[in-house]
Amino acid sequence: MTTKKTMVLYPGLAVSHFLPMMQLADELLKHGYDVTVALIDSAFQQLINFPATVDRVASSKPTIRFHRLPRAKQSLSTITNDGDFLFLAYLDLVSRHNDCLHDFLSSMAPPGGVHALVVDSLFVEALDVAKRLNVPGYVFHAWNAGVFAIYLQLYLTRAEGQSSFRELGDTPLELPGLPPMPASHLIAEMLEDPESEVYKAIMDLFRRNIEYSNGFLGNTFESLEACVVNALKDGSPALPPFYCIGPLVEKRTTAERHECLAWLDRQPDRSVVFLCFGSTGMASHSVEQLREIAVGLEKSNQRFLWVVRAPIDSDDPEKEYDPSAEPDLDAVLPDGFLQRTSGRGIVVKLWAPQVDVLRHRATGAFGLVTAEKVEAKVRLVIESEVGRELRMRVTAHMEAAAVAWADDGKSRSWTTYGYAVTVALINPAFQQQINFPATVDRVVSSKPSIRFHKLPRVELSPATAADDDGDVFLLGYLDLVRRHNECLHDFLRSMPPDGIHALVMDSLSVVALDVAKRLDIPSFVFHSGNAGAFAIYLQLSSIHAEGDPSFGELGDTPLEIPGPPSMPASHIFDELLTHPESEVYKAVIDVSRRNAQNSNGVLVNTFESSEARVVNVLADRALPLFYCVGPFVEKAGERGHECLTWLHRQLERSVVFLCFGSTGAGNHSMEQLNEIAVGQRFLWVVRALPPLVAINDTQNLFDPCADPDLNALLPSGFLSRTSGRGIVVKLWAPQVDVLRHRVIGIEDEQVLMVEEMGVAVELVGSRVAAGACHGRGSGEEGEVGHGIRDRQCELRALITSLKEAVAVAWAIGGPSHLAFARMKTNNVVLYPCTAVGHLTPMMELAKVFLEHGYTVTVALLDDPLNPPVMSSNIEHVVASHPSVSFHWLHGAATFSVASDEHFLVRYFNLIRHNNEQLRRLLCSVLVPQAVHAIVIDVLCNQAIDVPRGLGIPAYGFFCSGASALAIYLQLPSLHAKSNASFGELGDTPLELLGVPPLPASHVPEHLLPHRESKIYKKYIDMCKKAPEFDGIVVNTFESLESRAVEALGDSTGFPPGCVLPPVYFVGPLVKRSGGSVSTEKHHCIAWLDGQPN
Repeated sequence: MTTKKTMVLYPGLAVSHFLPMMQLADELLKHGYDVTVALIDSAFQQLINFPATVDRVASSKPTIRFHRLPRAKQSLSTITNDGDFLFLAYLDLVSRHNDCLHDFLSSMAPPGGVHALVVDSLFVEALDVAKRLNVPGYVFHAWNAGVFAIYLQLYLTRAEGQSSFRELGDTPLELPGLPPMPASHLIAEMLEDPESEVYKAIMDLFRRNIEYSNGFLGNTFESLEACVVNALKDGSPALPPFYCIGPLVEKRTTAERHECLAWLDRQPDRSVVFLCFGSTGMASHSVEQLREIAVGLEKSNQRFLWVVRAPIDSDDPEKEYDPSAEPDLDAVLPDGFLQRTSGRGIVVKLWAPQVDVLRHRATGAFGLVTAEKVEAKVRLVIESEVGRELRMRVTAHMEAAAVAWADDGKSRSWTTYGYAVTVALINPAFQQQINFPATVDRVVSSKPSIRFHKLPRVELSPATAADDDGDVFLLGYLDLVRRHNECLHDFLRSMPPDGIHALVMDSLSVVALDVAKRLDIPSFVFHSGNAGAFAIYLQLSSIHAEGDPSFGELGDTPLEIPGPPSMPASHIFDELLTHPESEVYKAVIDVSRRNAQNSNGVLVNTFESSEARVVNVLADRALPLFYCVGPFVEKAGERGHECLTWLHRQLERSVVFLCFGSTGAGNHSMEQLNEIAVGQRFLWVVRALPPLVAINDTQNLFDPCADPDLNALLPSGFLSRTSGRGIVVKLWAPQVDVLRHRVIGIEDEQVLMVEEMGVAVELVGSRVAAGACHGRGSGEEGEVGHGIRDRQCELRALITSLKEAVAVAWAIGGPSHLAFARMKTNNVVLYPCTAVGHLTPMMELAKVFLEHGYTVTVALLDDPLNPPVMSSNIEHVVASHPSVSFHWLHGAATFSVASDEHFLVRYFNLIRHNNEQLRRLLCSVLVPQAVHAIVIDVLCNQAIDVPRGLGIPAYGFFCSGASALAIYLQLPSLHAKSNASFGELGDTPLELLGVPPLPASHVPEHLLPHRESKIYKKYIDMCKKAPEFDGIVVNTFESLESRAVEALGDSTGFPPGCVLPPVYFVGPLVKRSGGSVSTEKHHCIAWLDGQPN
């Protein structure tokens, strides 16, 4: 099977940094990645318990590879326990290991096999290595988003020459998403002199975070810190993407419990305050501070669990800075404290299992350092109404944390998508592209996490560069894309090997599919329009057969196109109303053909419920993969256009908006402009006349940027008669802002258009698929207003329901959201025989794949002749496996069979008949390149040609043991040696490799009839086909059938011509107890319960 992608994790040297990253490792394993952890062997004595923790975790995670980098010496000038120099030494140690890390990553196979490097927040020096190797680098922050936001934003907002943070004292720092915080509360390193080494080092740390990383992974979840997360996502464009992937907390499974947990077991729920100050020893207190805490705890009269370390001013000079020194509690705490608090408090030396304590039902608060503050805060948390609300809030956040890490939860989004995006741009020379260059510049500046690459400019051919005729413009556009193919090819080749997951191109750039094919890169076509227009566009070549009248000759004859409603031929694209032998007609048909035949799939800017009829038709036809991924609409920006000021003064949902595209290709003739008469309030965007319309201004004849002369174009007196209830805007209006305005009567988050200029305003969808081709028409004056009034209520109700459907489509788990999930590369498809003895072990295999991080899809044969007990079992299986996606193959509806046909012959034929259904599943629900493998029951091996034709690895599944498989594989050679059937051989022993001699009469009953019978031939053909699999998965284990296993592992002893694929022994796959939907015992189980052992 294909190699998994490898994630390399580079954790920090403190337990509190290391353990969350190891939880991230577990999650990456579940998502199908291989995980390697690179470790620095630290010599810092301050890192209490770190080496032991690493050893414990490494021994408990056998599926993760741990690699210790060669030890690098520390600089002598930084080997000290002073706080500042310890921090500098830490950073220096990381930097000194960069070459070791570089060599290790370079040695990993295959080349380019490292999918990404994830480094600890204090290890950002290592991002230099990732950059040198062209490996995406992410920074993991083990703490919350608030702390992270403080330091990143301070770096971004701190100007040179301002007062130092120390000089600011208690001046509040105002930071987006955070409450005001006194400057004096920053970490000590930021309160140093700005010219000090430690201050410069920490500011450089923040700089590297921003400039070198591809994204930040925060150990938090959105609902816990919504304000901060929103500020990080919507704040400075200089920041890389921020992903909430938490909470990542160690799951303790050890049977050995710390003594403090036994004490907690005896306390009431949420009654104990827990005090603990970190795992590195750097937060130890003085004797005075420890005594202040003790006094406060005693006066509070509340239960407590307190972890105490040796004070920093100990009388023993040998242990002054040793964080592992055991504290003398009698010496450091007030006299009699332990006795007076006995029973309601416990003091633990050095360390307590923090995760277990915080998860314990008895723990009510965490966290202080005068006695008065301790007493007040403890009483606040435990006794007051505020404290009760606080505890309730903590409980709510615990529940929210569980939701964040549930299937499809928000904290899984980084591992669900997590793609790096590069946009390749052509620099056009067409003057018709109104606003395009400025739009590109605006988007590029607002999306710093996306890489934009402008391909070298290739000039248009002289024949098309200077001609603005509509047909020639389209030909020039296609020619320009084609001329950039070599530039695109060179650019894609310059990227890391295997680094391109897919190429997605615009629907008019499909000539670039040739480049993707040459480089063997999966390619997808993006249609910015709706499914209705796409259905027409895709089926053009099949609609019009050679020799038929042209679309132009058909006039208003209705075109019957599967999916959209019938449409007059005259409403098709202008380019198709020309002669079929014209260059532009041929070009459009060629683009349609390339979309249908050359791409791996099509991404359409719509969502399923908005165009259900069209989507269902497209999904059932032999078309390329079809994904509804919309709606994609730019977020409104309220750019201050004059028309918005006018809209603010209008009544809610009272204004009709008319706009016909941004390229100028949708301009209308003077006759059409005169026919548009709106009886409602309106906002209308008007452009200059299109090419070939005779007006006196020859200089602006073909310029779509030309300022239209409204008095010349519109009916006399129109502007004065409609003043106050309508506004006409020249050239352009901010469409998104307008459509989202409260006064627009026809509103939605998708693009609006006019179906026919004299008929009605409609939402883009299957109802207006015809209009999506072109805004054509010549109705009577006043028809727009009349149509709007007649259908206003219906449209508003439809739009309201579709707005709700939009929200559902892009919600977590919604259809447009899941469309991207289907493009992941860890899909496994199972194709079982639906008999109980075959289906049950196959579903146990599905569970194994799920446990290894794969997404599982099961193809089920819809056979109306299944007996009731089999149909009931299938329903039970589907209901009891919610994590598996089931898809029915409905080919039986068109399958006929003789009444006297043997049931197995019928089954084999039905499998073959459903091959096209299976192909459609693999090519419309999934992506062939994203299917890791398909596992097919050996009884269904007539389907093997489908995955082989798509380049998908195919494995056979044998639900019985190795002995039965050995017999099965040798039957064709036995058949070839004799002219007699197995039935005719009777009890003659068959000598078979791997099993004892077998009487011929004991072979499967289907081989006992005459050799010329259909069932005999079909069964032998099935046995012959088995070696065509890439491997065979067997429901057994080696020690159970060692003789057969050994024979299957060495095909040299098998008869000549019997070529064995690799065989994998994965059993026993037996239904696990407790998996039944029903809790009712079968009567035979009840009878067995009454029998002796």
